Amino acid sequence: MFFHEEIKYKLLFILLLFFNHLHVYASDLTHPETISVCYNYSCKNTGQVKLVGAEWEKIESLFKSESQSSQEERNKISQAIALMEQYTGKLLGTSNDQARNDGTGEEGQMDCIDESKNTTTYLHLFNNQGWIRWHQIEQRAKRSPYFFDTHWTAVIKDNTNNQQYAIDSWFRENGKEPVILTLEDWMDKKEEP
Repeated sequence: MFFHEEIKYKLLFILLLFFNHLHVYASDLTHPETISVCYNYSCKNTGQVKLVGAEWEKIESLFKSESQSSQEERNKISQAIALMEQYTGKLLGTSNDQARNDGTGEEGQMDCIDESKNTTTYLHLFNNQGWIRWHQIEQRAKRSPYFFDTHWTAVIKDNTNNQQYAIDSWFRENGKEPVILTLEDWMDKKEEP
């Protein structure tokens, strides 16, 4: 009898370890990693952010159903980036970031370097969750038609036709959907109709 009791407890212990490991692994897959978000011009300051709970679930819900086209995925990416800006803005004090910010020195503002790096970080976060299937994330792009007019953007490439797209949140105030247009049009400064 003692022998059977000992086996029963060992089996129970092994099962508990297995299910505990399974639970930890599953929760790691559904919760995002901590990300670095920069602000105050040229990434002068960096804050560590990890979204959990209702805020993360709202972003996750955008990607619940698989996108049926690359355009649909770009629309979801745009909405998700706007939400990320809203949530990180509350945490880091960047909620009042203005559109087309030219480096006035105000606390909590972001220039195109901050915006493009943060957007690229958000894209990698979404990709790590398995949400981005129609695009690949590219290196940031820079345009500088004149020495004093340098501008940066995040970039994705459509897997169906290799078309690159700029995702530029600098043109909109914090928490608004970014401008998304072909990289060629962005290079030609056609972001406004």
